[in-house]
Amino acid sequence: MGLVAGALPLPAVPTALLKRVRGAVVHEVSARYGLGLTADARAWMSEPSKAVRRGAFVATVVFVAKRALRRLGALGVLPPAIAWVEVYALGLLFERYLGRVRRLQTVRMDEEEARAVRTAIDQATSRVLSPSLRARRANRSGPPEELRDLPTRMSDGILIGIASGPSYLRRRLETAFDEVVRETPEAFEQQRGPAHA
Repeated sequence: MGLVAGALPLPAVPTALLKRVRGAVVHEVSARYGLGLTADARAWMSEPSKAVRRGAFVATVVFVAKRALRRLGALGVLPPAIAWVEVYALGLLFERYLGRVRRLQTVRMDEEEARAVRTAIDQATSRVLSPSLRARRANRSGPPEELRDLPTRMSDGILIGIASGPSYLRRRLETAFDEVVRETPEAFEQQRGPAHA
């Protein structure tokens, strides 16, 4: 849904649709943990990032340029891809927060907590491509001997690389989020106090 919303060549529609998609994602994740979101918390978590909002403008420009030039096809993929990554990261990292970081026993998340979580998610998402990020590697063991010829190895490598992209992205997002939480414990300090019901 994030990919589709990011692909629409109209400046206002993708942003409104992304808010709905992001709101549905945070609602679904919080409901799994028995947590309610105040209207302000949901609004804070649902707002697309500035990069995605700019992406809607870029998508409009690219759409017009494609019509005029028919040569900018590759650029048209960028805004939808950014929107998809952000929606995926929101769901994945919000669930990670609720499952591993949140210590409050309240059944409702307020705007202050949502702001801290959203900031951590945005910071983690911006670090995904950082060369200094050291994500854990997938456990892979090779065969005892290589029996494939070179063209088969090359095509297998390409296909496996594409297929393993989502798990690679997931590992990098989780690592980046864990780093942000470790580096900014004060943002989540309120949660280490006495529990509220």
